[in-house]
Formats: sequence, structure tokens, C-alpha cells
Amino acid sequence: MKKIFFAVILLLVGSAFAFAQKPVAGDNQLTGVFSTSVPNLLLRHYTKDNFALRYGLAFNYSHASTITAYPGYTLTNKNSTQTFALSFGIQKSIKMLNDKIEPYYGVDVVLSEQYSVLSSKNVTTDTAIYGGYNGDYTYSKTKNPLALTAALRPVLGINYYFNSNIGIGLEYRINSLFSYTHSFSGSYNSTDYDDHISTTQHTTNLSTSSFSTGLGSSLYVTVSYKFNKKGN
Repeated sequence: MKKIFFAVILLLVGSAFAFAQKPVAGDNQLTGVFSTSVPNLLLRHYTKDNFALRYGLAFNYSHASTITAYPGYTLTNKNSTQTFALSFGIQKSIKMLNDKIEPYYGVDVVLSEQYSVLSSKNVTTDTAIYGGYNGDYTYSKTKNPLALTAALRPVLGINYYFNSNIGIGLEYRINSLFSYTHSFSGSYNSTDYDDHISTTQHTTNLSTSSFSTGLGSSLYVTVSYKFNKKGN
């Protein structure tokens, strides 16, 4: 990923004295935003030659499962996480003599949700080592609270346009400069099946709210396609 970033920077620096091709008022631009984390989409609508409205969308679902054998028992762990985010913002382009290069800055308001489920199961496989009966188990499942977050995200970027439609660039984002999070109630359930007797437990977590500030940041590679060009 670092090599890609450096290649993009060299291309931007070496593109001086090119013809004007950056977006103008009335243009729309669809952008793929890529990093080592979750890729997302960005739609920019240029209301003026150097000003655009930004609309973003990101979604990610991950699932992992591991089974580990130990002396006398096996342990199975499962983990699934879902993240969804919408963003709305503005950006201001900086005027350059070379109209193929478009530096810009702006800010997004990001609305996101995250939800995860963790489970673990411990099953007896050798009573001589672990005791009890073969097939005895302990199972637990944790549903972490659904968390809704509203955050303010400043951005700083630069685009380079190959032609009238296609461009690449870099975008630097300061994530969650100010954020408010509300977590709904979660739960914990467990079952202990021992000596052919089953015992269950259930716990519910209360809803919570919090306000935080931070300076976490990420650098992204962007690939853009411009359409609805003014005059077409």
C-alpha cells in the first residue's frame, strides 16, 4: 500500500502544465475510496467550479471461526461484526494554474452503526483428562450492544485527472474528531451442560451514551469517474 501512495504522489508532482480537465459546476463524480481497511464509495456533486457536496457510503461484514483441540477438550470460537456508515459533507477546491490537479479540503458528518456477536463452546472429549462425561460442554454467546455514532471528520486531498472523466488521488481523513455514541442494550447468555444437567444464565446490559474527541487518521487512495459534465 505504501508503494501505491508514493507512486500516486510522483504522478501528481510530475503532471505540471497539463490541459484543464478537473470538475466544474454541474459535474458529478463517483469515487472508490481504498485503504488497508474497509473500502467505501463517495459521490461528489459540484455546485460551483471549486465547491462540491459529498455523500459517502461504507459497509463491512466480517466473520471468523476457530476450532482448537486441547488435551481433554476442544474449544470453538466464533466472531462476527457488521459496520455500516453514511456521510454527508462539503469540500472546497484550491485553484491551481494546472487544472489537471485538484487540491481540496472539507469536512464530513459521519453517521455509523456497529454490531458484533461473540460465541465460545468448550466440549469435553476425554473424561480421563478433563473429567465429567464426553460431550459435556460450556457454551456462551455475547451480543455486544448496537452502537450508533455521529462524528465530525475533516478531510484533505488531491486529485489528478488523466482525461475528462477519470482521475486518481489521495485523501487524508481525521476520523472522529468529535463523536457522540449511543449503545443500546446488549446481552450475555451461557449454558453449562455437565453430568447430563443443563444450567443457563442470561444477563442484559443497559444502554449507555458517551461523547469523545480524538485525532485518529487514515490515508486513502481514490479512483474517480466524472459524469454529467457541464455542457454535455
